[in-house]
Amino acid sequence: MKKNSFFHQYLKSANVNLDTDEFDFQLESHPDYPSLLSFHDALNFFNVANIATKINDKEIEGLPDRFIGEVSIEGHGTKLTDVRKNNEGFKVFVDESNILDVSVEKFRALWTGIVLAAEGNDNVDKRKAINSPILLTAVASVLLLSFFSISYAVFLLLIFTGLFFAKEAINKELKIDTDFSSKICNATSLTDCDSVIKPDGLKLFGLFKFSDISIVFFSGQLLSFSLFLILGVVPDFYLLSIPLFIIALPITLFSIYYQWRISKKWCSICLGIIVVLYSQAPFSFLQYTSSGLKEFDFQSSLLILYLAPFMFTLVAWPRLKSFLSESQNIKSERTSLFRFKRNYLVFKQQLKLGDRIDFDDLCSEITIGNKDSKLQISLVTNPFCKFCKEIHFLLEELCNKYPDEVCLNISFIFDPNSSSNNTAKDLHFKLVQIYFDEGESAFREALTYWFTYKDYSKWQRKYTLSVHQSEIIHNLIEHQFKVNEANNIMFTPSLFIGEYAFPGMYEKNDIQLFMSDLLEDADFLIEK
Repeated sequence: MKKNSFFHQYLKSANVNLDTDEFDFQLESHPDYPSLLSFHDALNFFNVANIATKINDKEIEGLPDRFIGEVSIEGHGTKLTDVRKNNEGFKVFVDESNILDVSVEKFRALWTGIVLAAEGNDNVDKRKAINSPILLTAVASVLLLSFFSISYAVFLLLIFTGLFFAKEAINKELKIDTDFSSKICNATSLTDCDSVIKPDGLKLFGLFKFSDISIVFFSGQLLSFSLFLILGVVPDFYLLSIPLFIIALPITLFSIYYQWRISKKWCSICLGIIVVLYSQAPFSFLQYTSSGLKEFDFQSSLLILYLAPFMFTLVAWPRLKSFLSESQNIKSERTSLFRFKRNYLVFKQQLKLGDRIDFDDLCSEITIGNKDSKLQISLVTNPFCKFCKEIHFLLEELCNKYPDEVCLNISFIFDPNSSSNNTAKDLHFKLVQIYFDEGESAFREALTYWFTYKDYSKWQRKYTLSVHQSEIIHNLIEHQFKVNEANNIMFTPSLFIGEYAFPGMYEKNDIQLFMSDLLEDADFLIEK
């Protein structure tokens, strides 16, 4: 069963659209996965409004029609499940093959009181729309070919269907779960694709895996059929295919025997491949006999043309599979490393081992957010620094997300006395003047506009104000520069949490991973 499929089904019902692959990565790399906190934090990462709480079972009638609930089930322990209300009580989706219909009283006994509910958003998962190029190519090819020959289109559809099942078999072997395989491979207690496709599972002569044979056969068939189609000799292709179907027959029978007598589990994907082959064989024979060709005019060039694509895929597939396997291993290692990286205790240790600067030196007259909040984040920035743009937009997002819980102190690292760059001086002075005259919101907009375009002429046309507090602004910027210099802060962007410098082993945008912990950690909160 595909990991987290129950949660994706719930999100879909709640009209929450997001990148499922990235969501799974953020979720599975969470140090506390698969706890409730990991799901809650993953939703927060995508800015999906949600609530995770424990409520009294007396409030059970007030539960939404569908939610994620934590239940205790014999044989499964305590786990999160997709729960839906119905007329008789509740339907609890333990997994795709175990769905419980329980009364309200029975649900009270199973339920721990933990609830997670998400609110839909208007974001569109753009990746999902283009995530199946093979499917789009197949549909387009079959539709196009159907205008010329229905029989050719049907055979091409069978090839693509075989390729699809072969791809699913490879996914299973590489331990990549998909929605399709999750549904058909666990449909009943008699079906289990993993027991057949596993690395030490079904092999012909102990060497050739059924999944590899399938992908080579259908890939070669697709290339060969395309060549014969272009040359206008498709009937010859059908005839040349018949010997291959005869060779494939004992392989398919061995697969059926293996599932029936050895594995004692049926592989839905393998059976799908066999059905495609058994459909292609008579179809090819009928199409050849109906083509009107009475005799086969043997030409070695046609035989070479037919076999060449199969030989090509036979040689290329092991290399491609090795690449896919390595990519999957890298993905798995990346998830494990990211889980370690997201461990708050490790982050906290690195934070406390770093440089510490008195907060009085970090505190700025230019702030964004709630000045009285206990979590004070300080940023030393330079509008002309190319690395400051990314951290600016990230901190803007955090300030919007936590408007009451966070205060961002902004300091510029600019010496107004020694600089001969009038553009830089004018920009710094006007930004501060905007803050003094129009407040935080206008300052944020002006700084964001600058980082968006980084075009001073364009910025100046939008912000035409004059600096009328030049001495006060000069002293402020000079003070910030001297304080930063005294604390050896000479590079931008420099980020601080409370009084601690952000650890160098982390990317600065990693701060968003630890916000929920930082907001509750007294070691970094500033009492005012």
